[in-house]
Amino acid sequence: MAQLFPTGSEPQVAAGTLLCQGLFSDKDPLACWFAAMGLSYVLAGNLECKESMLRVAVASAGNQPSSLLGVVVARLARTKPEDLRRRVAFFILVDMWLCESVFAVKTFLQIPNSVAFLVSQVGEGANGGLLVEGLAVLALGLCIAHNDDTDPEWTRDALRKVVETRVGMETFFGKLERFVNSEALGASKRPMIEAESADDAWFDVEISRSLRAMIAPVTAAVKGETGAQMQSAVPASDATVNYHDQVVQQYKEMIRSQDEELRRAKAEITRLQATTEASPTPPADAAGATVLSTPDPAF
Repeated sequence: MAQLFPTGSEPQVAAGTLLCQGLFSDKDPLACWFAAMGLSYVLAGNLECKESMLRVAVASAGNQPSSLLGVVVARLARTKPEDLRRRVAFFILVDMWLCESVFAVKTFLQIPNSVAFLVSQVGEGANGGLLVEGLAVLALGLCIAHNDDTDPEWTRDALRKVVETRVGMETFFGKLERFVNSEALGASKRPMIEAESADDAWFDVEISRSLRAMIAPVTAAVKGETGAQMQSAVPASDATVNYHDQVVQQYKEMIRSQDEELRRAKAEITRLQATTEASPTPPADAAGATVLSTPDPAF
């Protein structure tokens, strides 16, 4: 985190600066998406980093510095509906930030009109598209699942009431289910992104797995199940450990598979070399050319 956003007095170009430049790039939506994915990896399963990044301030020309999360939400709200790549990128980052972090949820809810914005993205008549609506539903659910009820305006019960009256439970869970079963979310099966073009790439395997893991606690919290209420306010150290264990196990399996392929390839090379050495060398003519066949005297 210190290397991403150093606080030294001397000006320097840090990794976090470059990521923020890409994240807020007005020219390249794909750069915004890559930067959001990179920051999401930094945040994934890391509660300490999520809290530290809440203190990161971003300054723009003529404006007072604002928190990075506040700027992300503001840019998301201003992004045009047809700019789907940026909207998905910002929502991925917001969801990864809110997941399991009570402090991130509290900060998000204190951003003016943040809840109203989410409702506008998921309510009846919203036309944000399957991906945007699904990610917005997750964000709204995460604000309930990881809410410690210290903000009297946005307690769990208050947010559930918002879902019931302004979104509708059937609409909420219907959009959540369609998002989980979407082709875009299910397309990521391997560590390497496999897509015919950049337009077809939305999630990689780890982000997809992380988003899917949010479904159960969000569903339980929105339904008001007691277990979710008790568990979500406690930092999920076990969940963090499980997340990293899953990542490590996946790459172990990938390396094991590659080792096996390499072993078979070496064995095949050894077999071919042995076959070549055992084969008799054809005689050569006076000019040194290899004689491939001998004419039949009868012809």
